[in-house]
Amino acid sequence: MNNMNNPQSRAPVEFMDKLFNHYKLSPKSLSKISGISEPNILNYANNVVDLTLENELELNTLITLLTQSVDAHGEDERVQLLILDLMQEFDLSLETIGIYAKLPTNEIEDFLENCESLTMDKRYRLGITVLFLHFICYTKH
Repeated sequence: MNNMNNPQSRAPVEFMDKLFNHYKLSPKSLSKISGISEPNILNYANNVVDLTLENELELNTLITLLTQSVDAHGEDERVQLLILDLMQEFDLSLETIGIYAKLPTNEIEDFLENCESLTMDKRYRLGITVLFLHFICYTKH
């Protein structure tokens, strides 16, 4: 069990505080998302580390994604990043994504260069499609 006296070690705990107080994500929800028990989540939030190194790293990554990454990127930019992730991690082509989103490949290419190139309706359709594909690809069956 480690105590987080190092100021750099405090950053994840401060982000966790932001999750609970600003984003209103409960420790129970964070436990379900992370697979780490609620008591361990609460201990971690209180500067007590009783996690394996692997669980601590995974929790820190998750906390960072749910706070800093959300704050740092707008909605359109997150869709762009998800498209790039689907292409890189799962070898999905822009053509495949376009077929699912009912958009021509060139419009998705344009979106990757400039989010404003698509109408709001097309951005919505692309965003929902990309989120769904991302969910399916990352869900273990």
